[in-house]
Amino acid sequence: MFMEERIRNMVVKSHENMEGRSFTAFPDVLLPSDCMKLLAVGRSTVYRLLRNGEIKSIRVGKKYRIPKKSVQKYLESCYNCSSN
Repeated sequence: MFMEERIRNMVVKSHENMEGRSFTAFPDVLLPSDCMKLLAVGRSTVYRLLRNGEIKSIRVGKKYRIPKKSVQKYLESCYNCSSN
């Protein structure tokens, strides 16, 4: 129950924090700062999700690049886990 509520709040906050931008307004390849805005979470959380492979990403040198589809898949997997 706690996880369901947490995910639901994350999705609601991410919708509120996009500063009037829809998900489609973001580029196809995101920066960690874009993920922070989309998910309404802090820097540490985004980097933890990337390091743990919960959100698939590509490293270019020392920098992360995140396909937007990876964030969509992450949100879908969270939602599917919480609804079961």
